[in-house]
Amino acid sequence: MPIRVLGNRFIVALEGVTDTNRISDQITDAGIILSALGGFDGIEAKLGLADRWGRVIEIGPDCRDIQPGDRVMIEAQKWTEGFKNDDVWLWMSQEDYVIFIDDLFRETGGKQKTKTETKLEIQ
Repeated sequence: MPIRVLGNRFIVALEGVTDTNRISDQITDAGIILSALGGFDGIEAKLGLADRWGRVIEIGPDCRDIQPGDRVMIEAQKWTEGFKNDDVWLWMSQEDYVIFIDDLFRETGGKQKTKTETKLEIQ
């Protein structure tokens, strides 16, 4: 379904998260429900407490620094609960919560990887 994003919000596909590796909500001993996502290493990432990389799908009219297709890092817990659109999991965030924009990804159209990405693949 076509989506129109408003304001300085944007739609993002978080890296490493698909519908097949989503894990169920966790309930603490005190009864607090923690919504969690799988596909990452470490409990902080699984609970959404870590910053995440994602690919920008659509932007609102007030976004100034990002554009569709960008690879961006978003502050931890600064995205909505995921929703499925045309069989793809998507999240929404605001441009104010973008920490980094991967300029190398933007300049090469995703064909050249950063040193950090290359090191992570080797390990």
